[in-house]
Amino acid sequence: MAMHGGRTPFDEGGALTGPARVLYAPLATAVPVDIWDIIPAVADVDGEYPAETGWFDFGLAADAPTYTHSRESEGLEYQQPSGALFQAITAVERNLTAQIAHIDEITLQIIENALSASTISSAPNESALKKVNVGLYSDVPVWRVALVSFRPSGAGVVTEPVASPVDTRPPLVARIIPRAVITADETEMSFARGEPTNAECTFVAQSEPTAPAGGEHGYWIVEQPGTIAIA
Repeated sequence: MAMHGGRTPFDEGGALTGPARVLYAPLATAVPVDIWDIIPAVADVDGEYPAETGWFDFGLAADAPTYTHSRESEGLEYQQPSGALFQAITAVERNLTAQIAHIDEITLQIIENALSASTISSAPNESALKKVNVGLYSDVPVWRVALVSFRPSGAGVVTEPVASPVDTRPPLVARIIPRAVITADETEMSFARGEPTNAECTFVAQSEPTAPAGGEHGYWIVEQPGTIAIA
């Protein structure tokens, strides 16, 4: 779409909204080249977009996920000027905060940094269980994470192939962080009456050694409107 609107021009094709889909993968999963390594561009026969092999959805969320990009700088001071003459960047940090309301043995392992979950078989008068042991640890695992959001209806159209049960959908915008660890911030779970239980986990980007210069913390994907060709 083109910019329009007279003295205050805008392009509605640049609008973006929630809710967002947040996915994760263990480090053993290959570094994604683009978003289609994480989710398909075309719906399956049920009209769904299941995660690709190795990737998993956090699913339910009781709050919106957030993405932050922060930096720190330090002034270079010389004898002549009375203030800093230059500013040097000393730290760059990018965080993706996932809201986890899908509470099961898998997400609990991530929240608690637990090694594994075990199964306790059912017995007479006892149902089957999943048990997640939690304890002390000195390091945290590395994850791959991605956030996927879509433009509002009317802000561009992607037409899927004839074989897809979905005729059209809005274009997506995604943020992929190929290497991240959970920060040392506390994770709180509240069990209030009539409210969903939710855990907040913040992933901080680390440098991906296989990434090109300037892409150490991953990349953004901006899907273009248009028609997807039939395979």
